[in-house]
Amino acid sequence: MESELKKQLNHLKVNQRNDLKLPSKNADFSLLFDFRNSKKIEIDTFYELGYMGLIELAKTEEKLLEYIANVFSPFAKYYNRNMKTEEEIKEIDQNIESLVKILNPYFLNQSCHKIIEYLIKIYQVNIFNSRILLLTFLPFHESKIFVKLLQNINLENIKHFSFMSQSAKNGTIVLKEQIISEFSKNYEMFKEILEFYTTNLTNGFKFSSYSTFIFDLITKVVLSKEKTNENIITLIIKFLNSLFLYIKKKSSHDPSLPLIISGVCEILLCLLTKFDISGEYYCAIVNEYILNIVPKLYKSSSNLTRFTGSLIIIFSIKVNTF
Repeated sequence: MESELKKQLNHLKVNQRNDLKLPSKNADFSLLFDFRNSKKIEIDTFYELGYMGLIELAKTEEKLLEYIANVFSPFAKYYNRNMKTEEEIKEIDQNIESLVKILNPYFLNQSCHKIIEYLIKIYQVNIFNSRILLLTFLPFHESKIFVKLLQNINLENIKHFSFMSQSAKNGTIVLKEQIISEFSKNYEMFKEILEFYTTNLTNGFKFSSYSTFIFDLITKVVLSKEKTNENIITLIIKFLNSLFLYIKKKSSHDPSLPLIISGVCEILLCLLTKFDISGEYYCAIVNEYILNIVPKLYKSSSNLTRFTGSLIIIFSIKVNTF
């Protein structure tokens, strides 16, 4: 028999196809529900919903259980940020931000949506942790649930992200072309997203969806550049160096490694083909490739042949310019 909670939630759930409307003055923030109906739901219900989502998702991601004692404490429903000390706020923000990053691979999962709804209602993450939400879930910019997340955030106050305001207002997805265009002309934004990815990858977060997104983004940004941009080249080479170090330290049995290695190689070839790289830079990059990439490619002879062969061709073309 369907529980009262489930009946209530099913009745209030937003129709993602037709009800993507910004909250009005008489509405409330919400990821899962119609903004107008969200106020009708009691805080106990949101607590139960979030806890349910945590337990469901913990069957796949056991690390989430560590947050029961703090972020999902029974006392959390009474949380009042204004009554907390600076140290207490700093601690809860750190816990929330690490939790959000763990949720990255599961953003399209309904259990994840329940957790985010809980975080919005209990901790107002859409206000106080909005930048982390945007950075973490950016790879899902073409999903309707990401649009709904945008509608809970004041994008005009978030540096570099105001370009998404129109999508939030209209209830339309953020196209990849928009992202590429913004990153191509905004060096600081490009730098931030690359550092966000490498830092969290190094810290052990499962960012497989981010890997696919970031490698595709970089190659398209590079290809969109008509002229050599020294700042962009330096930034990408620094990014590659970080990943060379990451690959060097990781075991060949790591399931995420093939995707990262492939992405690094694609960026490397794109960079060397598109721009005039100095002989010093070229030799340094190729040296890192030989030392850190080749040993991890030995199980994939076709990829090894392809990438190494491409580097040789590029070298033969550029050698006279060095």
